[in-house]
Amino acid sequence: MDWDLQLQAVLIDDKFWKEGPEAVARAIREIEQELAGPAPLEENVLRKHVEHLLKNPVLSEATALNSAETIERTISDYLRGAPANCLPEDLKHLEALPQHFKAIARVIGSRTSKNQKENQLTDEISKLHARVAALEKELAVAKSKELKGVISQEAAKSFGKTIGSPLFWSGAAVSVGYFFGVAPSDMTLENFRNYVEELLRVNAATTPPAQPPLPSSINV
Repeated sequence: MDWDLQLQAVLIDDKFWKEGPEAVARAIREIEQELAGPAPLEENVLRKHVEHLLKNPVLSEATALNSAETIERTISDYLRGAPANCLPEDLKHLEALPQHFKAIARVIGSRTSKNQKENQLTDEISKLHARVAALEKELAVAKSKELKGVISQEAAKSFGKTIGSPLFWSGAAVSVGYFFGVAPSDMTLENFRNYVEELLRVNAATTPPAQPPLPSSINV
């Protein structure tokens, strides 16, 4: 039994239950898609894409290294602006993405034979895909959690400017799409985007209202 799916099904909004079985079935299918993460990579299609990547080795290696550097720098910027020394537990797979991009870059820049390079690159891209799938599944489940208090108000401000910025997650979607051989769409890293939006929404909703200035004191 898929316990993550069972948990999400229990938390389906009451409005779907009131609409009837078909509405509930649609909601469950959407949950299944979210938990599945990115579409599986077909080996034949992936190998053809690997051939394309190796025909453009300079661009492919630079893209992999830039992707790794961007993620590491963004995480570092977040931690520097937040009173924390680590990411929220839900984002542990995001922190691991740079090692996969670096591994891809090493394969592309290696001096092994063409056949070896194709096999190694296929393997490394499959590992990257598995990591992204794990990230997406983790964040799909995280939506059922209480995100209030996951990070402090100060950390939320830093999060919104760094990891939570559309510039970052859209760039990350383009990076993974480049190596998966698919054009990024609104479905690429969708659970990551939803997690970011919900985390920021919860923190914005719990921000205490600004206190009005006190009147100046007057000696009587």
